[in-house]
Amino acid sequence: MRLFRLTVSVTGLVMVGLCALLVVALSDHPSAGPAPQKQAAAKETVKCPKCGHVQPKFRPDGTERAGCEKCGYTLKAFIAADKGPAKIDGKVLATYPKEMQRVYNELFSKRCSRCHTLARPINVTMAPTEWERYVKRMMRKPGSGIKPQEAKQIWEFLVYDTAKRRKAVLDKIMASLSPPQREKEQQIIERVVKKAEGRS
Repeated sequence: MRLFRLTVSVTGLVMVGLCALLVVALSDHPSAGPAPQKQAAAKETVKCPKCGHVQPKFRPDGTERAGCEKCGYTLKAFIAADKGPAKIDGKVLATYPKEMQRVYNELFSKRCSRCHTLARPINVTMAPTEWERYVKRMMRKPGSGIKPQEAKQIWEFLVYDTAKRRKAVLDKIMASLSPPQREKEQQIIERVVKKAEGRS
């Protein structure tokens, strides 16, 4: 009789343990639906500071959205750059060739502040090919108003400005590149600088 009771007790404990494991497993199963915290996060929204569009803060996969799905304004990336100086110091700009000053005043300042702060490209340092990808992406954004020829001039300005005003940071980026890529970027910089300064 004691053996029977002991067997029943052990069996009961095992069953309770298995039930507990089953409950935990089912609560994590996709068919059980999202947990209350996940549901709350899924309902969280964010308003674009540029166009006012309201969208879910998180994508369906749970990752946070980086930009506005309507106008493309970047909500999180480049935050540090956005908080930097909003224009190039006048004394520094005065040392630039006249054409570079014109591009800064007439194109860069007007076109490159429509989707984000002007501080962003002023305070970010990129290698020439990175700037090229960035400008092309901006050109394709609705409402940017950047024409292909203007995009080229803006790109040349950014390459020139980076080489002159942010050389120390650019040198660190160049040092991290592979020798072939570094040589390619250096050739682009030299070509753009020579053209801007009227040297053959």
